[in-house]
Amino acid sequence: MKFLTLENGQLGAQVGDTVVDLPKAAATFNVALAADTLLGLVEADEPASLAAWTLAEEAAAKNIASRAYADVTPLAPIPVPMRNILCL
Repeated sequence: MKFLTLENGQLGAQVGDTVVDLPKAAATFNVALAADTLLGLVEADEPASLAAWTLAEEAAAKNIASRAYADVTPLAPIPVPMRNILCL
């Protein structure tokens, strides 16, 4: 599973060379998405991640709310972390 933050801060998933805009795909399929950002997905439980990934695979297979990875400019995975990050 590869999730990323897209240009407008929304949750995306990379399926092969395709990126799926998950909130847009959820609206198209008329399903509930547990989170619309990567931080929200991290805070959600594992079944929420699996459901998001299943939605991404289905949307990519049907070319819904998807585009080539080369056409995407992803943001930092979590643009505004909840705490300071210190690396040693």
